[in-house]
Parts: sequence; structure tokens; C-alpha cells
Amino acid sequence: MTLKISFYLSILFWLVFAVSCDLTDLEKAGSNFFVDTSYTSIRIAKWHNNHSAAISITNDAGSVSGSGEKIVQNLVEKYGLNISYELVTDLYLKDSVRLNYLYDTYLPRGFGYFGHGHTHINHDKLSEDEAYNSFKECYNSMIKMGLKPISYAYPGGFGYHIKTQRALKRAGFLSGRKFEKLDFDNPLIMAENNNQPSNWFLLPTLVMQAYEYQYCSICINNTSELIPYLDKAIEKNAWLILTYHSIGQTEAYGYYYLDDFENDLRSIKARDFWVASMDDITLYTYQRNAATPILINKRSEFGDIVEIEMEIKHELDKSIFNIPLTVIVELPPGFESTNLRPKNGITEFKLLKKNDHSIMMSIYPNQKYTLKNML
Repeated sequence: MTLKISFYLSILFWLVFAVSCDLTDLEKAGSNFFVDTSYTSIRIAKWHNNHSAAISITNDAGSVSGSGEKIVQNLVEKYGLNISYELVTDLYLKDSVRLNYLYDTYLPRGFGYFGHGHTHINHDKLSEDEAYNSFKECYNSMIKMGLKPISYAYPGGFGYHIKTQRALKRAGFLSGRKFEKLDFDNPLIMAENNNQPSNWFLLPTLVMQAYEYQYCSICINNTSELIPYLDKAIEKNAWLILTYHSIGQTEAYGYYYLDDFENDLRSIKARDFWVASMDDITLYTYQRNAATPILINKRSEFGDIVEIEMEIKHELDKSIFNIPLTVIVELPPGFESTNLRPKNGITEFKLLKKNDHSIMMSIYPNQKYTLKNML
């Protein structure tokens, strides 16, 4: 009888405590942080795997299938990194060799891509509706090719006009990269506590170009000039985009020396970067900003936490926004030995880091996961 009374009193205590919980705790959920009354917390890392910074290596090379590009891709793969190539969709749809290499060799290696026009034209010279029609043709062609149109780079960098940026957004793309040499002065995106770019449709980039090509002193001519930007991005927790042309092809437009490119890769690899496509960083950031982490403690009749259930919820289009987000969970006292078990038969679950008081993992949005206390 005494045990039953104790049990019901315990349940009543936790119900009253939950109802009287300060509303500020619930408000924190909207800013990607929720703390409950048992000292357990969950937050979404700014970058995947909780890296210090993010970087996208982009190559406006025209084609993925040239002999010089195969050398570049092999180098990137050698260092376990990622590179993304432009897609001028009309050129691919008319070139079966280029298209087959994209499907059979390039994409299976995990490399990225981004839209770069159906044809390579200056969109700032068009009306907004004309620019929209051009962007939409590129968008639809990428879908026809079996690809997901997410990020874009303006041909020639011509996305300066607000009407051009608005047309790109209307067409369905989620981000747009410019190509402006003057961006060397401020190339960091989402530095420090900024959680989204100042303009999704005018992203800055560092122009990577050998000095001997056009004697461009404000371009990034070699690795020694790149390193300060890498270090600043790490310091400021920022996203950095690099744009190359004609790597190792000294007779072509905007060339960059192959040895310097490999040194760039080494320098990136040596730092705590999330090296990812513009697509993945765009999707991760949209999801992170829209997501609410939910954490529920399940207790025994004695009040001990025996399971922690978590979910990251967002209301974005799940057919587009469905890449894993990295969460860091601070565990409550006594919850130090965990057996991670996905619910509902989910298998896409990877523990990234674990210690006595916290765990870090990447989980898919809108799916429930459970941490079980193995007492």
C-alpha cells in the first residue's frame, strides 16, 4: 500500500513540475535549443559533424569529362574531399559523352554539381521574366537529367541586379553564387553567430586564379594566399566558397596551377572543415534554421530517466529537405552508458562521438530516435 501511494505521489509530482515549467524553456526550442528539468539538453550543430567551419570547392570547368578534369577529380578523391562542377544544361543534353561520364563515373564518386544556366548568358541584361524563363529552363533540365536543382552560380558572375536574384528564387533554386574578384575583402559567409547568409542569392566566393593568367593581384593566386582565409573561416565558424577554372590547364581561361591546387587540398584537409557541396550546405542551413529539436525523458516509477527520445521536426518540403543534421545531446547525471537504438526500424543512424556526459550524432529530420540507459 505504501509503495502504491509513493508511486502515485511520484507521478503527481512530475505532472505538476511539467505543467509549471517556465515558458522560456519552450521558447528556446524555436532557437534550436531545449532544456528540460532533468538537465538534459539537445542542440543542432552549426555545421555537420560539429566542424569548426564549412567550405565548398567549386569548379567552373565547363565539363566533368575532360582529361584535365579527371586528374583534378582523382586528386580530390586522393585527399578524401569533395568538389562540385558547374552544369550548363544545354551542353550536357547535347553531349552524350559528357552526360554518360557524369552518370557513370562522376556522380557515383560522391562529387557535387550546381546549375550554371541552360546556356551561358548574362542574366543581368535580361528582364526579370526573361531571366526567370532562362533559370527555369536550367532548373527543369536538371530535373530531366535526374538531378536535384538546389544551388546555382551565375554565368560570368552576373547576378548583381535584384531582379536577377528574384528571378532565380522564383525559378526554384535555393542559393546563388556570384563571381566577383572584389569579394576577396569579405568572403566569409555566416561568420560567428550568423545562422544564414545576408543574401542567399548573392553568395560571395574567392576567385582562385594564377597570377600569370591576368596578373590579378586581388585574386587568390596560390596556397600561401589562401591559407589566411582558411584560418579566418575556422576562427569565425564561417562558410567559404572557392571557385576555380582550368586547374592545371595553362592555356585555358582563368587557369590555376595543379601543384597549387593540390597544396590547397592539403591545407583544407589539415583543418577542421566540413568540405561539402553548395547543395548540401544550403540544405543543411535551411533545415537547421527551420528545425525544432524535441527531447522527451522517459522515467521509471522511481523518477529515474531510463530512455531519452529525440526528434528534429521541420515543416519544409521533405522531398527536398531530408539530409541528416548533427545534434549534440548533453546527458543527465547517471545516464552515462548508452545503447543507441533507432525506433521504427530506422537504420540510417550514425554515432559520431561519445563520452561520459554527451553524445554527438547525425540524425534525419522528422524521425524518432531513442537513447536507452543501460543500467
